[in-house]
Amino acid sequence: MDHPSDDHSHDPWAVRPRTGIGGLHLGMTRAEVAAQAGPLGPITYENDLGAGPGDLAALLQSFGDLISEEDIAATRGAMAEAAQLQQGMVLEHRRCGLVLTFQDGRLAEIMVPRDGPPIHMDGVALFAAPRIEAVAALSRALGDPPYCDGEHVAFQNAPLWLHGFMLGAPGFAPHPDRESAKEVSIALRAPGMRGVAEVEWERFRPLPLPA
Repeated sequence: MDHPSDDHSHDPWAVRPRTGIGGLHLGMTRAEVAAQAGPLGPITYENDLGAGPGDLAALLQSFGDLISEEDIAATRGAMAEAAQLQQGMVLEHRRCGLVLTFQDGRLAEIMVPRDGPPIHMDGVALFAAPRIEAVAALSRALGDPPYCDGEHVAFQNAPLWLHGFMLGAPGFAPHPDRESAKEVSIALRAPGMRGVAEVEWERFRPLPLPA
């Protein structure tokens, strides 16, 4: 697969919000991603998302009487439905912190957690900078205004999702707990990625940016 050459490929953590990060490009094959193993580090966890729930009853056995047979059956059905939707999708965790999702053998999502690698764009460290400045940098690069529901940030014309990004920022609610703070992330997605929840745009409002 051919990819446009640019200077970002030499900086492993430079973000191109529509196409990738560093030498990673959405649409790459797993073999092409494996060639980026230097900055990414090895795979630390891998999951075939379409494999189904497996022996769910054994998995939930430790809960004893707290979970009924009906609950197990309902959970199995829901997981089987999700697995059907996620056929051909594989999740990889890399030592650098990135979480990569492949769809039909091609890179479909790059998820960067807050405590992952130091991603940046146009001189703005996206997790270290004030959150509104990071959103403004992404918005300028996309040419697309941001929308926010008080927690998450989304763009109507780009498959970019900033999870829990505005919690704790000035003028926004604090994180409700430590786990919420750990879950802050930025996800770059290929158009047409399966299994992604629809954005509930009625809950989102334009996010004012600094002049």
